[in-house]
Amino acid sequence: MVKKWSSEDEKFLRANYPQMRVSQIAQQLGFSPKTIRNKIRASGLADRLKVSKPLPSVRPSPPKPWAEEFSRGIKILYKKEYTKAIESFQKIAEAHPHELTLVDRCRILINLCHQLQSRKRFKPQEFDEFYYLGIYHSNRGEYEEALKCFQEALIIQPENEKIIYLIASTYALIGDRHQAIENLKKAIKLEGTNRIYARYEPDFQSLYGEPEFKKLVFTKVKKS
Repeated sequence: MVKKWSSEDEKFLRANYPQMRVSQIAQQLGFSPKTIRNKIRASGLADRLKVSKPLPSVRPSPPKPWAEEFSRGIKILYKKEYTKAIESFQKIAEAHPHELTLVDRCRILINLCHQLQSRKRFKPQEFDEFYYLGIYHSNRGEYEEALKCFQEALIIQPENEKIIYLIASTYALIGDRHQAIENLKKAIKLEGTNRIYARYEPDFQSLYGEPEFKKLVFTKVKKS
């Protein structure tokens, strides 16, 4: 599953482009340079280059101290190196005890690693557990299993636009175009920026030729 563009990524881009190069921003945020260029065009930031006066230097926002290590732990998990992943998440949680959301995520991922390591069937109960297990299955190409996890997460948080977006993209990956578009409509209704995300989301590639998809993601919304 491709990493989803967040509001924090958007803020970083707006604060640092064009002072930082596209390649630097891409490396900082963990996206490809092509994705960053697409985001620049979509947000109208390219117009900044037309300004005659030089823009003031903006100091880049520092990344969260645990972000790189957390990303490394996720990669280790996907490689099925569960013991190393557990150690990584434990170190992160111990080093940042006041980051409650982070600590909770680490706890969930450690539990997942233990279950996978013992080859027992992991039985998620909480929203984040279904979410991370779904992402895990999706990254392994197990889209049917991923979809089940996302649907269970949706039961817990029925108005969560991120989960609905993931359900839409997963349906697209398994070839159910109707369900993909219907769920994407819901995700866009709950959060309008999902319209922009979907334009550049590789998971929706199977829908690129669909007139309904084009109308949904490329139609300009009239301001009231």
